Amino acid sequence: MLRYRQLKNYILELASGMEPDALLPSFRALGSQFGSSQVTIKRALDELEAEGCIYRRQGSGVYVAPRYHAGNSVIAVLMLHLDGLQSGQILGGIQEAAAEYSANILLPKPLTDTDRLVQSLQAAKVFGCIINPATADLSNPEFIEMLDRLNRLGMRLVALDLPLPGNSCGFAGLDNITAFGELGAILLRRRRRNIALVGNFASKVYAAREKGFRQSVAGSAVRIAQLSSRSAAVSELACQIRDGGFDAVVIADAAVSIPLSYQLWCRIPDIAERMTVGGIVEEGQEIPCPGGVTLVKPNSALGKNATTLLFHPIQSYDVKLLKIPVCENQP
Repeated sequence: MLRYRQLKNYILELASGMEPDALLPSFRALGSQFGSSQVTIKRALDELEAEGCIYRRQGSGVYVAPRYHAGNSVIAVLMLHLDGLQSGQILGGIQEAAAEYSANILLPKPLTDTDRLVQSLQAAKVFGCIINPATADLSNPEFIEMLDRLNRLGMRLVALDLPLPGNSCGFAGLDNITAFGELGAILLRRRRRNIALVGNFASKVYAAREKGFRQSVAGSAVRIAQLSSRSAAVSELACQIRDGGFDAVVIADAAVSIPLSYQLWCRIPDIAERMTVGGIVEEGQEIPCPGGVTLVKPNSALGKNATTLLFHPIQSYDVKLLKIPVCENQP
């Protein structure tokens, strides 16, 4: 057997008897024990790292990867709504990735009693949690305290959509700033100048989308009017936009993108000539207006990203941002 394969098998056997994140022997110790060169040791470690069995910290050493111990692990998914389209797609991605790690999924019911929730997670020996917080949760002291307790118990935490406070949580999100910047560039290219920006002002996600859009049109002659997606019925909102003299509307709230764009399509017969409708939608949906621009949330991939991050060491604040595809519809 080749020398590096012998070394690789030795490290694998050693790792199997160690805890996740445990420190493995150093380069010098391995070289001394096996009489191997630095090149041979590096090759063995490179292969083990590529296979997800170990990980390295610069200047610190080589460690046993959690993934190597992932079999039969239990992960909890804490989502407020599990029956919506977005939640179902995210959960599907989580389930697909969890199967690769031979991990089981726990779906606890949302509880107002955080003590009971933490106790139930402990009883189930949960390895880590994927959490989809609401904006209001981030300023809720009980929610923050729950996160601290889970951290102290050694559970890994990964947030979806909104980053969690603290420095030991991973974040799997969408690159909203770039996507809405691309949408702004498309509207500039189409010479749209009077634009309605529709969104949920209370949402931190909306803030990122607004920022990306405003940055892309900064310095131009574009006028932006913000309209709240939660202050009126969709039909009333469509009438405001129709009668407001806008030549474009940007819908930054996926919950209303399809119904609002459909209302606009029905109420403005020559919409393709008068107005460009752009909006963010859930996976598998499309803005129905001719000439519209669709930003598609990759929910399944988001769930996969969160699960992958959960099974890799979270050193400080690891971030995985997914690109949001931007598609221009035919006029």
